[in-house]
Amino acid sequence: MRLAELKILILTPAFPPEITGSGHLMFELAESLSERGHAVTVITAIPRQRMGAQGSGDIYKKKLLVKERIGAIDIFRPKILTLPLSNPLAKGMDHFLLALSYYWAGRHVGRQDLVMVYSPPLLLGLTGISLAKRYRSPLVFNAQDMFPRYAVDTGVMKNRLLIRFFTRIEEHVYAKATGITVHSSGNRDYLVSRGVDGKKIDILPNWVDTGRFRPGQKANELRKELGLEKAFLVSYSGTIGWAQGLDTVIESARLLRNRPEIIFLIVGDGPRRKEYENTVLRERLNNIRLLQLLPREKYARLLQASDVCLISLHSNISTPVVPGKLFDIMATGRPVVANIPSSSDACEIIRVSQCGICLPPDRPRELSEAILHLLDNPAEADRMGRDGRQYVEQHFSREKCTGQYERLFVRLTDNP
Repeated sequence: MRLAELKILILTPAFPPEITGSGHLMFELAESLSERGHAVTVITAIPRQRMGAQGSGDIYKKKLLVKERIGAIDIFRPKILTLPLSNPLAKGMDHFLLALSYYWAGRHVGRQDLVMVYSPPLLLGLTGISLAKRYRSPLVFNAQDMFPRYAVDTGVMKNRLLIRFFTRIEEHVYAKATGITVHSSGNRDYLVSRGVDGKKIDILPNWVDTGRFRPGQKANELRKELGLEKAFLVSYSGTIGWAQGLDTVIESARLLRNRPEIIFLIVGDGPRRKEYENTVLRERLNNIRLLQLLPREKYARLLQASDVCLISLHSNISTPVVPGKLFDIMATGRPVVANIPSSSDACEIIRVSQCGICLPPDRPRELSEAILHLLDNPAEADRMGRDGRQYVEQHFSREKCTGQYERLFVRLTDNP
């Protein structure tokens, strides 16, 4: 089969204009594949959360299935019942509805040569199995987080019967998938330890667009807009939820409240945002500012404006997570301070690239000391930023990593 003949269907829970890491990752994959001559179709949800200041638009409100086209990418968005996604039970129900609505939408997209599913949500794997069978095509299951293990670690899922139910689904999806992709070697080892056939697992790292995310002036328009031209900015941007362990960041800010030149920016949305807003107001933590989600372009300016960029995960996370924002920070040439479990493959990337400091979670004093160290040693911070940029260019560029996906898809369609 020639490269230009591939018809690729991607199932993803989010896609632009939603402002999410998963959505932008899948958009860039779809765009890169289409630029290489493939016919790419995406099934995704109607925009409904994490929109920043922009609205979702009237086009999505009255139709059961919205068909769009961005560049050469065909997009199908089935209508889904609106649920309060900040509630864990409602979010679980939403995953069932997504799986059903995506299957219905998949009956309208025509014959496909390959189906790829982004997970979580895990239940989209069942949709992928059904659609791949319908099309008689290979199924690639892109396992970003190990669900339900991830939900168990964060305390979101505690019911034993529910855990067993999702574990059975997980095992079924792994067994039926033609290929499984993970973003790090630790995740591959985890799946092999669970009994998954290692021959069907490919390590395909996530990536960053090194043209969009690149070093720039700290004294940019975003700093001026925030009135923080002279501050030492410590930023976190992303989901504000149970898994991120941002209590450590809040406590670190408490410890540094007598250093007015240090300002913490927490940017994003999620189920714990309101709680942190109340804490900041109640305790008058004037060195913390919470900002709404930023568009992709402004997010890049935020990283450039930062002196230090944070990555944070809850101490209970046992799977080898590599947060996608790590590569954004490295590409922007800023030092990373990560309070994440040692089991995370992100620690190994930070160690090898020498782009920052990796600390255990739940140690706010050590986090504060790391921030002060970089404040007092700007030459070392600059060196970390340069090393991170060089490393990400060599190993995690968009062109390199999406090319690895293309080669996998061609191999699987040549040998279904």
